Parts: sequence; structure tokens; C-alpha cells
Amino acid sequence: VLTDIPDSLPLLRRNVQECTGAALPRVCLAEVKPLLWGRAEHLAQLGTYDWVVGSDITYRPECLGDLLLTASKLLAPSGRLVLTLQDRPGEKSRLEAACDCASSPLELTRCDAMEIKENAVNFDR
Repeated sequence: VLTDIPDSLPLLRRNVQECTGAALPRVCLAEVKPLLWGRAEHLAQLGTYDWVVGSDITYRPECLGDLLLTASKLLAPSGRLVLTLQDRPGEKSRLEAACDCASSPLELTRCDAMEIKENAVNFDR
């Protein structure tokens, strides 16, 4: 399941179609759904997941609480949240502080690029 704000769903759907067309039909069957962090009506349309992944979504400090609350509701027991962030001043420390304050505290672990590459899933194309 891929999510974004409602206004961005047409672009996300187009990207999914272009990336999962005839060349990759067996690799990815993605659903596209709306998600505004903290919105019960959007969470009700989603399930729980072993993995929740977000890339470059931690740059607005005022949204971190809703992001982490939403992620905690989407995670299955023993699920993992993976976030990647840019190297913006203060972004890492603000995320760490938000995790300390989250209603469901999340443990932070830093992974470097090589560790991620070594543990990546390899799909045959």
C-alpha cells in the first residue's frame, strides 16, 4: 500500500502505473490510498503492517507527533518503521525528541547505506 496526501494521489497512481507496467507485473501490485497523519478516517481504510517506510517526510517539526502516532497505529506487533531523512540542520535531533514524546515510544536505530544494501531484498526481474 502506498499513501500520500489526497491531492497527490493522481501523481502517485501515475508513478505506480509507470513503474509496474508490463515490464514488472509480478514484482509489485501496489494499492494507492490517501493518508493524512492522525486522521482516523484514513487509518480506518488501512490495516496494520510489518513494515512502514517513509522517505524524506520528517522535515516539518510540527507534524512529527502526528507522523509517529500514525506510524504506531499502522505497525503490526513487532513491526518496524523505517524513515530516511536528509541532512538538514536539527532534523535528526527533532525526530529523536519527537520519538521520546510519542504516545507509543519508538526505538531509534541508525542504519548506514551499506547495512541497508546488505539486507535489501533482491527481486528477480
